[in-house]
Amino acid sequence: ALWIIPVYVMILEVLFHWEIYKSFDIYMFYAVFFSLPFSLFVLMFSVTTNNKWNVVFRGVMTLLFVIYYAVQMIYHQVFGNFLSLKSIFNGAGQAMDFGSTIWEAFLEHAGAIMIALAIWGAYLVLEIRIFLVQNKDTERKQREENLERKQRFLISKKSIIFKASLSLIFFLITSFNLVKGEEYDIFPSAIARLT
Repeated sequence: ALWIIPVYVMILEVLFHWEIYKSFDIYMFYAVFFSLPFSLFVLMFSVTTNNKWNVVFRGVMTLLFVIYYAVQMIYHQVFGNFLSLKSIFNGAGQAMDFGSTIWEAFLEHAGAIMIALAIWGAYLVLEIRIFLVQNKDTERKQREENLERKQRFLISKKSIIFKASLSLIFFLITSFNLVKGEEYDIFPSAIARLT
């Protein structure tokens, strides 16, 4: 299921490019390839042995990616360029002066933002389904392994009881014959062949 993250990011990148430039061109492919490091970052921190952490981390990071794209679309609509770190630290206070303009830009891109959120919702549903199926398979395998272990234990327990019973029977027979003063020959045919 790890292939879902790069595909998801590529779809969002295509949607973002279409919403900003209203065209499919070679520059869209550059943007798609430059978005792959984000996918690799998310994948790098979400391949732990804790499946719940993986699902939650991927869900949160992909939602942050949708929010990032929404902010970029709105910022581009208002200011005509893309949001950068310099813009965040130098112009964050001035952004509140453009409240109505930001709202209009949000409404203009609301369709694309809703599509991105719908894609995120579909991604999350798919991720959770895969998680549940994997857990179901894991639980089934664990139950089968536990049943197999119990069966092996019971077989070994029966084997031990059988061997102990034979040893006890042998001990009792030899003890009884020694008390009577007779020597008991367990393998008379083998001894007869040797003589």
